[in-house]
Amino acid sequence: MLQFPMPTILIALSSFLTDPPIDLTTLPPDEAADRIRHSFGWLSSLIDVTVEYNTATIHLAATDARRADQALATIDRAGALAERGKYNQAIPLYQEALITCAILHGGHGAV
Repeated sequence: MLQFPMPTILIALSSFLTDPPIDLTTLPPDEAADRIRHSFGWLSSLIDVTVEYNTATIHLAATDARRADQALATIDRAGALAERGKYNQAIPLYQEALITCAILHGGHGAV
């Protein structure tokens, strides 16, 4: 199960890897923060990124982290049920987790 033991991370811009590679220290702080945020994929809506003095501060909201962790735990439970052939019990759990992930990602929760 995915855990979020540190809701805040500080990282030097020169240490952050992007794809495609770009020197984040050459960008304005807002643009560097956007590129970092987008590099987190589906987690991008769960984090807040600020850049000051060539250092990025990445903050994951505790409430969202807990909800994301709960969704991943639900997926684990659904997978265990599906492996035992209990698909009718697994499907609602998968749907619940997908709705939670959609809401966390800025969607409306419709599946």
